[in-house]
Amino acid sequence: MSALPATTSRHDMNKLPVMNIGAVERDTGLGKDTLRVWERRYGFPQPTRDEHGERAYPAEQVDRLRVMKRLIDQGLRPGRLCAASEEEFAELSKACAAPPRNDSGQHAAVIGQTIALVKANDVAALRQLLNQAMMRLGLQRFVIDVVAPLNDAVGEAWMSGEFEVFEEHLYSEQIRSLLRQAIGNLPAAGGAPRILLTTPPDEQHVLGLLMVEALLALEGATCISLGTQTPLVDIEMAARAHRADIVAISISAAFPGRQVAALVSQLRQMLPAAIDLWVGGTGAQRATPETGIVLLCDGIEAAARTLNSPTPEKITELVNKISRHHLEDGQLDECGLSLQDLAKIRASLIRSLQGIYHNRLEYPEPTSLAGRRKVTNLRKKA
Repeated sequence: MSALPATTSRHDMNKLPVMNIGAVERDTGLGKDTLRVWERRYGFPQPTRDEHGERAYPAEQVDRLRVMKRLIDQGLRPGRLCAASEEEFAELSKACAAPPRNDSGQHAAVIGQTIALVKANDVAALRQLLNQAMMRLGLQRFVIDVVAPLNDAVGEAWMSGEFEVFEEHLYSEQIRSLLRQAIGNLPAAGGAPRILLTTPPDEQHVLGLLMVEALLALEGATCISLGTQTPLVDIEMAARAHRADIVAISISAAFPGRQVAALVSQLRQMLPAAIDLWVGGTGAQRATPETGIVLLCDGIEAAARTLNSPTPEKITELVNKISRHHLEDGQLDECGLSLQDLAKIRASLIRSLQGIYHNRLEYPEPTSLAGRRKVTNLRKKA
């Protein structure tokens, strides 16, 4: 029932030590409660018990759980994955792998050589290959043409069982080291905009963040990186402390898709309206229509609170301007909203905001007592 990597035999798996539930949680990203529920509901995983009566998970089951986590993050249901045979599970893994990029020539050669050197555990040659590629192409083209497709290729290799976990970590560490060194060698920027970069809690992947930082720094932006897994309240405090113009968060494919909308909404409400919120990464591209609506509505609502003497014309202009910005910036490309949907959302937002911020009628102050009573009654009805 388990899906074993092509490079690992059942005999090898049997030699690996069992893991307790805490270790499985850290290794796979699946919570303890989730593991217990699946065990009761689906009959998988099937841990043994150690001498203390605690759950002990065999290595082959942990391996399957790692892959399941990625497949679930891409939309597959746990019940289907738990019940799948080894052959069915392997087919599902292949079907969910990222589509191959049409890389050709020199870039494809670098990608192929990188995969081969990681498999050969030749760290020195791997570092030299990547350094030479960056020196030859320049940092911008290296990030876009080499690192981006390499990340996809390594992810596919892991999913198919061609790469072990330690090999994926080896690749990631070399790229992280190289990008940090390249960013550190760039001239100090100090210009606008000031961009705060981080990932939300439970998002451990830093490569996307470093890639964005490298590209932004090349354009002269001032980048303040907090690394990964920053609590939302600390993101807000850091944005204020560093006078950030933009907060940019990276969300990978491993991040639970169902949490994206709520997270984006909460962070948008916490940040001052003057600070833009950018959300990027493969996880953000898997956003649902609800995520797109939340991102759009929260941004417009926050901006509306800053209007001085809001009028219907100002509100309409604001809604159309921010909607157009989100659309042209590509922030709504992957959330499944059509142009007709966006038009309906804009119209609804305009009506709602005009209802909230409508101006009350001003009545002239009457001189007589009867007149004052009449105006008071009219104001109560208004």
